[in-house]
Amino acid sequence: MPERAPKWHAGFLNGWTLTGLLSLAVSLMAIGIAGAHHFDVDGIRAVIRATARTSLVLFCLAFGATALSQLWPNGWTRWLRRNRRYLGVSFAASHGVHAVAIVCLVLVAPGLFGTVASLDMLIFGGLGYGFIIAMAVTSFDRTAAMIGPRAWRERLKHQRSSFRKGNRCICPSRQ
Repeated sequence: MPERAPKWHAGFLNGWTLTGLLSLAVSLMAIGIAGAHHFDVDGIRAVIRATARTSLVLFCLAFGATALSQLWPNGWTRWLRRNRRYLGVSFAASHGVHAVAIVCLVLVAPGLFGTVASLDMLIFGGLGYGFIIAMAVTSFDRTAAMIGPRAWRERLKHQRSSFRKGNRCICPSRQ
């Protein structure tokens, strides 16, 4: 007789429903935190900190799902592995709320934003958001299929050759 999955595995805590619930929870949390601070600058800054933390947790769960399921095979880690795509999209949604809070801070207190944000933070943060958007877009079956496996292979080949060329420029002794 096959082993039955625990009840917390079954039902609505899987797939896109999980993504929707986590995204809704992060959004409601952000509204609650901002509302508790009367939607002022301190509230916006608190939302930025909170969404950075939720994004970190969701990213670590999605990124570590495969390793955790191999290291500690049990029901919870298998569930994590099955839902890693949806946790990754939830991470992107959480970081989307984070971006909205950052834009709100820019609009409400541009002087404060200018003092707390540096040029390198803007550059690397923008690059990070670019990667997050690319990850989120390719998490959908339709967009991944439109790109196709051949395009992925070509893109990876191009990235490897670019990395090798860049490595030669940085470390000329490694020819």
